[in-house]
Amino acid sequence: MKTHNLLLESFERKLQEGNTKDVSKILQFAYEEYVKYKLNENNIICNFAYSTNKNDLSFDLITNDNIRIQVKGRAATTSSGRPNLHMENTRRVSGKNKGNSSKSGHVSYGTDEHDVVIFVLPKDFSDTATWECLAIPTKNLEDPNNKGRLVRSVSTKIIDTWSQYSINQVFDMIREKNK
Repeated sequence: MKTHNLLLESFERKLQEGNTKDVSKILQFAYEEYVKYKLNENNIICNFAYSTNKNDLSFDLITNDNIRIQVKGRAATTSSGRPNLHMENTRRVSGKNKGNSSKSGHVSYGTDEHDVVIFVLPKDFSDTATWECLAIPTKNLEDPNNKGRLVRSVSTKIIDTWSQYSINQVFDMIREKNK
């Protein structure tokens, strides 16, 4: 049996179960491909970040002008239908991630790990025409109660603020701040 057949079967089973969390896990690399495609389509040239050291990189894509991009697929919604954007990840609580980085039991990202988070918000997993991207500069996701770390859940206020901007506008703002 071919691996791609197993991936397709697991994808279809999780879709039938309505398990958006597991479907998004299966699609994570597809989300990264999608964002790369959308950015390149918008003349923001980027490539996949790669390192042989698994603890080295905490971003997925990097632009030609060195903007580091973290991609998150998020299909879950609140009871009112708004996106439910969480930022927690499940890294090991090693020496690198002790203290404030992991006080919830999950490890929060540091503000220095990437420059922008792009959330892929699929309405229909099977049709990328229904997928939307929301780009939020990392600096705007800093946890006011845990300096140097990112929020574990993105507030509706932040979502509403950044939903007003196109990807190009967000990248222009980041470039301006990096000058």
